[in-house]
Amino acid sequence: MTQKRQTALKYTLLTAAAGLIVACWLALVGACGPAAPPASTSAPTPTPTPTPTVRWLGDTPSPSELATLNAIPTATPYPPGYIKPTDRPTYTPQPSAPTVVAQMQTAEAQMQTIEARTRPAVSGSAAGASDDGEAEALWQIATHIARREYEAIVKVRVVSTRLVPVPDIAAEPPWTGENAHRDTVEVITTYRGSISKRFDLISHSENEALDVGREYILSVYKYWVLESEYPPGYEFFPFTPETLRAAGGRAYAYDLSMIWVIDGGLAMYVPSSYTIWGRGGYSSHLEAARDSSINLPLPTIEAAIRP
Repeated sequence: MTQKRQTALKYTLLTAAAGLIVACWLALVGACGPAAPPASTSAPTPTPTPTPTVRWLGDTPSPSELATLNAIPTATPYPPGYIKPTDRPTYTPQPSAPTVVAQMQTAEAQMQTIEARTRPAVSGSAAGASDDGEAEALWQIATHIARREYEAIVKVRVVSTRLVPVPDIAAEPPWTGENAHRDTVEVITTYRGSISKRFDLISHSENEALDVGREYILSVYKYWVLESEYPPGYEFFPFTPETLRAAGGRAYAYDLSMIWVIDGGLAMYVPSSYTIWGRGGYSSHLEAARDSSINLPLPTIEAAIRP
């Protein structure tokens, strides 16, 4: 090979090598991609939240079924400031029978202790309460006084009695249109409350009428008065001024469980079985009281009634 041909071959090889290098460089530039454009001054577009893929436990629902499922309302969130309720109280088991019996016995013993403290204080406050009947009578008087369902508790003397017609008024109780006993009494002693020295008492049966000339200890309350004058909670006759005037004016009634007729130095209890039901066939309060065997010395009952 001549010198000239060797030079031409070297030039050809160099040219091919240079072309190969350029081709490799272009391939590398193409793989890396174009350079990133300069940052834009506008806000970037937010990337949408991807919708989670629902994993169905069976066949994929149809479009109508999917619409129905999507229409089901979701749970409503708690409003601001909502406080969840606390857990329900735990169940308390029923105590055993012996425990219940012991509790009842304890409660009964406590009640007996209270009565034992109260009864001696009532009966011991006045001389003469020596037997069980007298102690029980004093206990009943104390109970009546504690209820305060009276206008006054007084000792009276019966002056006169008469029959008066009950006017026809709106209330129409069973005795409307019948006659009533109207007893006029004079006050000897006022133990509790306040009342005039002379007033009338109304009763509706023969056995309730007081014995003229006798002295009684009675608990009295308003009865025939204007409707506006009745104590709170009491409803008797809704008298107007006209009907009250026709009935003879204002009058009181007495408590049938608190009737004591005076016989010498004794106060004798008149049983309500006679005044209400007429049992015993007695002709007067005094006769019924003498047969009841419940009596107290007058100073004893007066000491128990007075404040």
